[in-house]
This record gives sequence, C-alpha cells and structure tokens, in this order.
Amino acid sequence: MDKKYFLIYISALSLFMLTMLGCSNKKNTAISRGYQAMTTRYNVYYNGKESLDKGKRNIEDAYKPDYSQILKMYPVGDKSTKGAAFSQCNRALDKCQTAIKLHSMRKKPVKKPGKMKDPKYAAFYAQEEFNSKMDDVWMLMGETKYYNEDFLGAAATFTYVEKHFSVHKDLVVKALIWRARALMEMDWLYEADEILTNISEDDLNYENQEFYAAAMANLRLKQNEKAEALKYLKQAIPSAENKREKTRFYFIIAQLNQDLGHNDVAYAYYDSVIRKCPDYEMQFNARIRQSEVVPGDFGNTERIVAKLKKEAKSSKNKEYLDQIYYAIGNVYLSKGDTANAIKNYIVSAESSTRNGIEKAVTLMKLGKLYYQKKNYIDAEPCYAEASSILSNDHPDYNEIFSKAKNLTELKQNYEVVHLQDSLLALSEATDAERMAAAQREIDKVKARLRKEQEKREQDSLDARIAGMEIETIVSKNVNSVRGSSWYFYNAQAVSKGKISFKNKWGNRRLEDNWNRKNKQMMILSDEVAQNDTTKDGQNIPEFQDRGSDSERFASEQSSMPELTLGYYLNQIPKTPEAKALALSQVRTSLYNEAVVFDEKIGDYDMAIQTYNEWMRRFGGENPEKDADVLFNSYRVAEKMNDNALAVKYKDELVSKYPDSKYSQVLSDPDYANKLVRMANVEDSIYRATYDAYHASAYQTVLANTDYMHKNYKMSSLMPKFMLLRSLSYGKLGQHDSLKTSLGHLVAEYPKSDVATMAKDILALIEQGNVSSKGTTASLASQREQILLEENIQTGVIDTVGFRYSDKSAYHFYIISQADKVDQNRLLFEVATYNFSKFLVKDYDLKIRPGLVSVSGLENLDEALWYQKGVKESDGIMKLLNGTDYTLLVISEENSRLIGRGYTLDQYKVFYEKNILNRKQDNKKKINIELIGNDAPAAPVEIKEGDDLNNMSQSKIAPKAKQEIRTEAKQEAKAVNTDEKTDEVAQTDEVKSTEQKSDEEKTVANKVEEKKADVAPKKELKKYKNLYTFDRSAEHYFALLITRGSVDSQKLMKILVDANEDWPGGELNVEKTDGKNFPLIVTVGLFENSTVAMDYLKGILKSSALKQSLQNISYNSVIITKDNLDALRKSGNLNVYMELFKKGYLGR
Repeated sequence: MDKKYFLIYISALSLFMLTMLGCSNKKNTAISRGYQAMTTRYNVYYNGKESLDKGKRNIEDAYKPDYSQILKMYPVGDKSTKGAAFSQCNRALDKCQTAIKLHSMRKKPVKKPGKMKDPKYAAFYAQEEFNSKMDDVWMLMGETKYYNEDFLGAAATFTYVEKHFSVHKDLVVKALIWRARALMEMDWLYEADEILTNISEDDLNYENQEFYAAAMANLRLKQNEKAEALKYLKQAIPSAENKREKTRFYFIIAQLNQDLGHNDVAYAYYDSVIRKCPDYEMQFNARIRQSEVVPGDFGNTERIVAKLKKEAKSSKNKEYLDQIYYAIGNVYLSKGDTANAIKNYIVSAESSTRNGIEKAVTLMKLGKLYYQKKNYIDAEPCYAEASSILSNDHPDYNEIFSKAKNLTELKQNYEVVHLQDSLLALSEATDAERMAAAQREIDKVKARLRKEQEKREQDSLDARIAGMEIETIVSKNVNSVRGSSWYFYNAQAVSKGKISFKNKWGNRRLEDNWNRKNKQMMILSDEVAQNDTTKDGQNIPEFQDRGSDSERFASEQSSMPELTLGYYLNQIPKTPEAKALALSQVRTSLYNEAVVFDEKIGDYDMAIQTYNEWMRRFGGENPEKDADVLFNSYRVAEKMNDNALAVKYKDELVSKYPDSKYSQVLSDPDYANKLVRMANVEDSIYRATYDAYHASAYQTVLANTDYMHKNYKMSSLMPKFMLLRSLSYGKLGQHDSLKTSLGHLVAEYPKSDVATMAKDILALIEQGNVSSKGTTASLASQREQILLEENIQTGVIDTVGFRYSDKSAYHFYIISQADKVDQNRLLFEVATYNFSKFLVKDYDLKIRPGLVSVSGLENLDEALWYQKGVKESDGIMKLLNGTDYTLLVISEENSRLIGRGYTLDQYKVFYEKNILNRKQDNKKKINIELIGNDAPAAPVEIKEGDDLNNMSQSKIAPKAKQEIRTEAKQEAKAVNTDEKTDEVAQTDEVKSTEQKSDEEKTVANKVEEKKADVAPKKELKKYKNLYTFDRSAEHYFALLITRGSVDSQKLMKILVDANEDWPGGELNVEKTDGKNFPLIVTVGLFENSTVAMDYLKGILKSSALKQSLQNISYNSVIITKDNLDALRKSGNLNVYMELFKKGYLGR
C-alpha cells in the first residue's frame, strides 16, 4: 500500500475511534447524546418493538371470542391467548434490558452556570435520563410485560416511568393510562378507576384522548356499566391498532346498543361489521346477532328468511346450521310470529353438532318463550339442558339453573298427576279401550326410536363421507403419517380413528360401561367368572362387535319392555287398594304443583287454579289439609292484590274450619296490624332467642318460642324457633320432649330449610338408642376395630403408608368409652354444635358405639378448625372429661389404613409430627358464628309491649358499640354476666317496655353517660332522603349479596384469615341480611372512609375471596353504620351505589 494512503487510512481510523470514544454513554455531550439515541432507536428498540408487534399479532390470531357474551376489547388475558406471545415478549424484554444497560445516559453534562437562569436549560439539566429514546424503551418494556401477562410487573414499570420521566407530561399521562389497563387485568378495578378519574381533560393531548377513552370504555365494561362504556367506546375507535381490533370495537358497540334496547342502532353497527369483511366467524355471528335486532318496519320477513335459508344450503355453513335456524327464529320473533320462531328454535337445537354455548343460547331463548306462554312442561327440558351446557361463570348460569330446578320439580309432580289420572281412567275402561291405549303408547315409542335410528344412520353416513375425505388427505401425506412416532401425535390418524369408532358404535358419551345399553355395574364372583367360558375353554371376551346400526336397532327393540302390551296393562290399578294409592299420589302431587307455582315460579294465577282444582277433587276428605289449601289460596290472593278474592277465601276458611290455626289468626280484628308488626320484629326476636340459646338460657328460648307461637304463628321463622326449642329440650335433658318437638317440626313444616336437620337428628337419636355393651378389651383395640369396620365398608385395601395432605377430604372422630360416655347425649351435643356453628354447612354425622364421626370436611384447615371448636364446646367436653377419649382428625386415605397393617397409635405419632407441628406456627384465630361473635349474650325474654322495632343492640346481644369506651364495655359486661336464667319471666308474663329491671336501667344509664362524652353526632343531609355522607365517620367494609348461593361460613373464614395480615388491629367479621339482600357480610369498624377504602382495595385482590364469590351477584362497598341500617331496611341499592360512586370514587 502506498505510504500516502496508509497515512490517510490511519488518520481516518483514529478520527473514527476518537469520535466513538466521544460518543460513549459515560460522557454527556451533544454528540454522545445524539449517537446513543440513534443507536437505541434503530437497533435494540427497533428490534424489540418488532418482536412485540409479532407477539401482539400472535395474540390476535389465538383469540377465540365468545359471541354469546359481550366481546373483550383486548384479547390479552383471555384463556385462549395464554402464552401466545411468550417467546416474542421475552425477546423484546431482552432488547429493552440491553438498551438500558448499554445506552442509558444518567450522567449529567458539564454545567453551564450562566444558562441556569434559562427555564429550558434548567429543565434539561434537572432530568434524570439524557438519552431521548430511553423513555420509549421503558414504555416498551412496560407494554411487553403487559402482553406477556405479567400485569404486576407492567404496573411497576409504568410507575417507574411516571416517577423518573416526570418532565414529560404527555408521557406520564400515557404511562398512567397503561398502568390502569394493567390493574384492570388483575381485577383491581377500584385502583384503575381512581387513576383514570384523576386524569383531567386538560392533561390529555390529542393522541392520549383516544387512548384514555379506550381505557375508560374497558373499565366500564368490566364494571358492567354499559351506557358509560358505550359513550367512551365510540370515542376510542381511532385508537384501535389494527383492522381486527377496530372491527371488534364496532361489534362491541353493536352488542352494547342491543343490550340497552337501541335495536335500530345495533342493527346498523352489525351491518358496519359485516361490510368491514372481518374473518368468517365474526361476519357470520354479526349476521346472527343482527337477526335478533331486526327493526319492526324493516323489509319483508320472507325475503330475510329466504336469504338465511340460502345460507343454510352453503357447504361452508354446515357446522353453523343451528345458528342459521336460530337467526330465522329471531326474525320471526321480531315480527311477533312466536309459532314460527319456536319451530325454528327447535330445528336449531336439533341441528347442533357441537352442543356448545350456541345451543345453550338457543335453548334459553326457546325456554323463555315457553315460559312466557306458561308452557312450563316444555320449558323444563330447555332450561335443564341449557344449565348443563353453561359454564358456572356464565352471567346467566344462576338464573337458568334456578329455573331448571324449579321447573323440574313442577314437571315431576305434573307427570305423576297426569300418569295416575290416565291409569285411573283406564281402570274404568273396557279391555278393548285399554288395549288401544297401550298400543298408542307403543306406537309413540316406536316413532321415537325410528327417529333416533334415522339420525344415527345419517350421522354414520356423514362420518363415512368425512372419513373418505380424510383418507384422501392421509394418502397424500402417507410419509408424514408413517414418520410419526406415536399415533396420537398425528391429527389425521386420530381423526380417522374417531370416524371408524363412530361408524361402529355411533355417538357415545364418555362414561363407564360406554358400550353397554344397561349401565348398571355387574360384579361377578371369581367362581362365576371361571365358569363363564366357551366350549373350547376360552373366556368369552367382554366386548364384542355388536353388528351394524340396523342390527343393533332390531336387537334393542326386541329387548325393550316398553314395546310390549303387558308393560302398560300391568300398571293399571285394578284393586281398591291400588286405586286409593294412585289417588293419594295425585292428591300429594297436585298440592305440590300449586306450592311450586306460588313459591318458586311466582305464577299466582296458576297457583289459584291448581288450589281450586285440589279443593274440587279432594276437598272435604281432610279438614286440616283443606284449611291449609284455603289459607294458601288466601295468601296468594293477597300477593295478587285481589282483595275481593282474598276475602272470599278468608270467609270460607273461617266459616268452614273455625277451629283451624289459621281461622284463629284470621279472626283476630288486629290481624293486619300484627302482620306489619311481625314483619318488623320477627328477625329481632329470633336473634335474641338465638343469643339466649348460646347463653344457655334455655327457659328464655322456650318462653320466646311460645310467645311467637301465640302471637305470630304464621312467621316464616317459626320452624327455626321450633328447632331452637327442640334443642333446648335436649340441653335440659328432656329427651321425650326433644323427640316430640322435632316430630312436630317435621310434620308442620316438612319443606322448611331446617326440617332436614330435624329429620337427621331424629334418625341419629334412633340410631344411637341401640344399647352399647361393655367390653374388657383395651380402648386402643376398640378404636382400631371400629375404624377397621368403617373402612371395610369402602371395599378399599390400601397398603401405602400414612401421607400428609392438606387438600384431601378429612374426617373428625370422637372415639370414646361406650360404657362410660352416654352415646345418645354425645350424639345430641355434636348435632347441636353443628347447628350452632355451621347451619349453612352440610356435615355428615354418623354414630356407632364408641365412635362419632363427622365427614364432609373439605381440607385439613377446615378439619382442624372444626376440632378446635369441639374442644371449646362445653357440652361435648363435659361428657368426655374424666374418661379415656380421643379427638382425631384424619384424611380419608389415612383412615383406610387403620387396622390394615397400621395402628391408631402409629397414626397418632404421624399426626403429631406431620400435622400438628406443621400447623403450629400457622394457627389462625377463627371466630365465626351464625350471628354475632362467640361471646354469649345475656338471656333476654321478649314481652308484649316491647318496642321491638327499635330494640337496642345491648338488649338483643349486649355488646357495647364501637364508639363507647372500654370502661362502659366492662361495666355492661359485668352486669350482663351476673344475670341468672331463673330470673327469666315465664311464658304468660306480659310486661310493658317501662317495666325494665334495675340492672337493665343501670347499664342503659352508664352507656348513655359514656355516649355523652363523645362529640355530638353531626346533622347530615340525606342523599335522596335515604343515605348520609360523612368521610370522617366509622365505616364498615361490606359484601352485599343480591343473588346466588354462597357458603357464608367459608366466606367469613376467608375474611378472618385475611384479616390476620391487617396492620390496624383486630377486625370483627359478622353477617346479617336485609331487604333484597339474602346475605350481608361486614368487616370493621374502620376509623374513617380512607382506612376503610384501603382495606377494600386490598381485600378485593384476594384470590380466595374471588373464587368464593364466583357466580354470585354482589357489590363490595364501604358504608357507615347508619347507612347500613338504612340499606338493610329500604333495600335500595341503586341509590347507595350512586352515592358510593360520587362520594367515595369521585365519579
């Protein structure tokens, strides 16, 4: 190389190296800042963004929308997209981390003192990061974590941006919105709401306005505030990142308008979706949903139907036939042609091949039409099948399941009446008429079987055609098939196998003995199995080829008793006894029909008709039952607000059956006022009686129950009063009275919620009455023999050693000396303990001499919790103290090992080492009652004249209020604990409110004195004349359950456990109810609304709490005591939620 050029080359290289050194991120100069920004933007940031964009496309591709519900605005977090962008997001994160490590410039430049007075230079110098692209890197990292479903990490990253890039106002606002989106995906809706509502319009630039609107729309959708969501979603359309997202926004707008009743607008938006040419599935579903909102004056119905039927003929719609006929039904329904609508809905349900959510939607629509037409018998199978298809988290599941349950009960009674009436009619017919009727039934069965066979043959034909298509595909790819290492790795081979199976066996459910027509288990002894061989000595195979569909059909017909005359003729009652039995079944089922119409379906017209039919057919046979029917008719007429009809039934009841319990009540001129008083006081009296029971004031329980029976015998709580009375007899040792009282409860209120418990106690008492023989064997051997006998019943021999499990089902055993411990008394004490503590929990209680077992404990924590309560039960422990006994918690698996190579003493060693020691550092203080706390209330007797509407808490369950100081609490407690049971007034003693005991007056005066020390209560205006607003007042956190069934004991235990971590001190968890609220659970009190709101935000993140509230309609709020009382009384949740949102959430 020429020396001249060599020198030029060396000079250029040196200049380049010097430039690079000058561009290092360790030096902060204009050149280095430009270089680092350029390298960041066009290298690591660019590559990271490309990876994230690819991951977002993968998420869109993987998303499987559920068109039966409102679509999600963003598919991230959906179960169908889980992990779809995992690798791309990880690569993007690597790029972000590399950019931060290599190109971040946090070192400040050389200060120019003369320019510090310039605001722009001062702001520039004050910033923490001098690489102008580093803010984009941090935002990209947050977005990547969001799409990788690391929502907590994403929120933390956006918080970092807000803090360290605060000089960039628009960037901070964008980071706030992104953080709110991340919080939404974790269901932290209150936090997200707080962030978004604190952003003002002035804070938003043009780009952020649309992004903000999208976030608000998403939040309101998650909060089920559809009108608000719709308003924001329209503004958010320009923020959509791609065509699919934009089309999805249009689809959601159409759905929201449809749900809000704006059918014309919904129709237009569905049309917009179709014209945007989305994927076929969305386009198809838009047409289906469009059929639900056809405007009343829109075109010609037949033209629309013809177009849809043309769609049905298209081969690409073969799997969508059910939805097409569903759409046709919708078109007819929009025109008021319910007959054609029903016809097409039926075809839709029968055409369903996937039996998924689409079929459930059709069945719900069909069932609703039948229900509205009062065709309950046809509605029943629709709701029953729909409830079996819907998942538990579907918003309509609870309603559909409840209707299915009620209609099934109605149908069962209806079918009994219909069948027995038909058989009774045939019993009076001639032989020829009977034969003809039987033949008609046989013809119906044959027609049904023929239809089923035709469907099977069509399915088989379709499967063969599909099989030939797959065979062609497989033959073209035979090499790939042969190369597959395992059959199930090859989708084509699996498809072919499925078709072959279907050709041979038809459609079969996945279940035990799937190949048998008769699904009953057949257990053969070894001897029979050995003799069951063919002539050549070979065992007959269990499964044999059952021939073609036609052969199987013929074989099934020949073995069906439903196809023989004798099957039907033998059911006809011929003797007087048989006819009387049939009439008895009609009488019972017809009455039950009326009760279902009244109490469960709410069809009062049908209830009245059915009660009238009962009186026409069976009136006069049983005066007591007649009185029941007439009183029920009277009650139904009152619900209908038909005063004339109510008076008619009342007069008939009083005149015909003057001695009935109903007549005595209805004849009382003050009856109407008593009903009002009963509604106001029955809860307070029951609570006082329940607390008295826990305080061992059994005479008070008896007196209060007699008072209720005398004055308010029609109270819906009367069965519970009777149960408390029965249990009090047991506690007093009056066993004959106990059995008699329980018998009366079962007889008078057989359908009450406590009747089952009463029956169980009666059965257990009878079971425990078997005399226990003494024995000289050791207690340990008795225990092992008892447990061995229990395990023999399961038929399970387990040779594996003891194992620790905190998730398995558990038993609790009380093993005692049968000859020293009164087994009947022990049984009673355990049964009453279960009632007192776990009324909503269904534990299975069994007794054998020397053993009381409790099963139904879901896991180890619940079992230890139950055991702890037993140890604290005075009634149980008094019987056991002084004897040799064992309280034992054992899993189902471990219980099977006792007596089968393992002893009870060995298990006790295992138990102490592996269960007690593990749990010792993790003990929970659990304090859950049916009502109130564990502290027993002083006995309180309810007397006529008491102001029960305003009965003080100190009287019902004397606990001093939170605002009363400790001294007053101690004084009140000291007085209350000195009260004696024998001071309780007897049943017939009636005192006025003024006649209080000196002790009561003393307590009341001291409490009032303490209250006087507290600051006077503020006079607050009421929002809409119902609720006050005072942030400084003490507040509860409250779960307001409005619909659905929830295990309240479990729910309260979750809250108690969660409260262990609350730094603010001990919190009380209590439950109550109110108008329109079957259950209210409160936690508190908190000193003000700020503390209560902090608790609310924290507790709602509990996964255990979310799980327990699945499928439950509820609201979580903070609320003052006064507002809670007003809410319980008025039941007006809407007004309180308005106040809650405006006052506490700031919107």
